[in-house]
Amino acid sequence: MSTFRASSSPAIATIKAMAVVLLACIAPPRQSQAQCINFPSAGYRYALPLGSIMERGTISNLAPGYYKFTLSRSGSMSTQNLAIGADTSWIPNSYVAWTRGASEFVVNGYIPGWATNGQQEDLGIKLYDLKGALVCAYTVHIICMQPLAVLTFDESLGGSGDLTDPVRFCGATKPVLLNGSQSQHASDFYVEVRPAAGGEIVGRWLTTAERENIGMFDLQAFVPVGYFLGGHMYFVKLATGPVWNETTKLIAFSPAKPAFRIVDANGVIVDAATATEAINVCPGGFIVDASPTTCDSYYFISIQESDINWSRTYVHEWGRWFAGEAPATIDIQALIYGYPADATPAGKAFPLLGGNFAPGQPRYYRVQIATGEPAWDQVTVLVRIDDTLYCKKASTPRGRRRAS
Repeated sequence: MSTFRASSSPAIATIKAMAVVLLACIAPPRQSQAQCINFPSAGYRYALPLGSIMERGTISNLAPGYYKFTLSRSGSMSTQNLAIGADTSWIPNSYVAWTRGASEFVVNGYIPGWATNGQQEDLGIKLYDLKGALVCAYTVHIICMQPLAVLTFDESLGGSGDLTDPVRFCGATKPVLLNGSQSQHASDFYVEVRPAAGGEIVGRWLTTAERENIGMFDLQAFVPVGYFLGGHMYFVKLATGPVWNETTKLIAFSPAKPAFRIVDANGVIVDAATATEAINVCPGGFIVDASPTTCDSYYFISIQESDINWSRTYVHEWGRWFAGEAPATIDIQALIYGYPADATPAGKAFPLLGGNFAPGQPRYYRVQIATGEPAWDQVTVLVRIDDTLYCKKASTPRGRRRAS
């Protein structure tokens, strides 16, 4: 089979745009006998299905006149076209008029069947004048290689990335390090992130700086802020360029789980999840350690005045969402004074007190830490401000005498 046609810019653009590209070819040239044909020293070339190839170079310093073109090969190359200029196609062993100066030079062909990785061809190109004298000679050595996209994730909790075993992460705001450094025969990379349950798809070709960091590419900098959420899963695609080969893996962010602890008036650390009765704390010592909360990218804190039976008074209440991971030191009183607008119902800050909220009704507070990734989850305890003489003395700074 032998097919010859003119090579034009639209045709070349069409070849470039084909998404079904399967193979890439590197074409380092050998020394030519006459410098009128030139190919790049190296680089990936577009290749079409069934092992097809396309090599592009330039032809220059060729005087106007008639020339004969020959093309030899070392292997199984079965179809060849030589196109010089925008509208001239040369058939091997025929003469054609050459009237142009410098122009693009394209050789098209294919290797029958599916070309194997590493398959090679030598293409010998020669031009003769009417007297049969050799004018120009060039040999292109082509090595066809199969591109391969390889995607892994660093610093994950494990998982292969398939549908039944997603790559797992704890904390939807922490780095999600994509590693594509093991990909083969690629000079460009395309990355796409898609929520498994549907939603906004983020995908594009990487910049030069991003490609250089493909071994440690943080997806948090690739997607919009707040895109990843705890308890949700996402498909991540990595594809190679200019020859397309892709791989996709599923990643999952573990649900957020609230937890906290409080140091009571006796200096004992009490776990909120296991507390069976109200926790007594000293005035000024109402500090919550919420660092045991896991996989959270935002959290909620609230405090509500109540009685010993957990019934709210609806008089002094405060609550607010915070971004990031819950910290180890949360001063409840400082938050109330720092964000008075979040206090209800009056929208004004209030002190945390012991004593009674009504005659014979001791004052307690319901303290809550909650998360919402993917659904609301909370831990709540009952706290009593201990204003006994013992606690007052214990809270007095050393070296200073409390006024009587």
